Amino acid sequence: MTWLRRLLLATAGLSLILAAACGAPVSAPADAELAPMLDINIAWDAEWEGDETKVALLRADFVVSNAENEEPYNNVIIEIISGYSGVYLLPTGVINVENCPEGEAQWGQYCSDPDQTWGELTGNFNSNLQPTFYRGYTNGRGVETIWLWVEDMPVVDEAALAVEIWATIGVDSTSFQVLAY
Repeated sequence: MTWLRRLLLATAGLSLILAAACGAPVSAPADAELAPMLDINIAWDAEWEGDETKVALLRADFVVSNAENEEPYNNVIIEIISGYSGVYLLPTGVINVENCPEGEAQWGQYCSDPDQTWGELTGNFNSNLQPTFYRGYTNGRGVETIWLWVEDMPVVDEAALAVEIWATIGVDSTSFQVLAY
């Protein structure tokens, strides 16, 4: 065997070993469960419809664990769907989360709520994409975190309604609502 063939064979073998060690995301085992989610209330005014400066940024953590012993499941595929085209599902890498913007005093009136989240889209975000479907996988703690970018809420008779967010791991599913008040 020539040295080139040996090198190729060794490289191929090492590649197989590394691929097996890293592991691709997998389907959830039969004993996996998706933790229930709480509804989220946001302040929303029906008059904001179409105003691009009025958005809400919400964090959602989806937790997958063993139903019997509550041990987290790593690398489990999860699919999430928004029930409305104005609520986008974004991966954490496209949002830079910030504290209240510093500088001009005008921001003080908007930063009075300590639960408020400020953020800006990074260069990784394609503004032409408005994803209402997200497919990801859990981390070592059994968590998949996404951002809900609420650009619009459905409005009927001057009142904003709820938007349903669904998540599934195949063997279990959960949902919660984004409610406007």
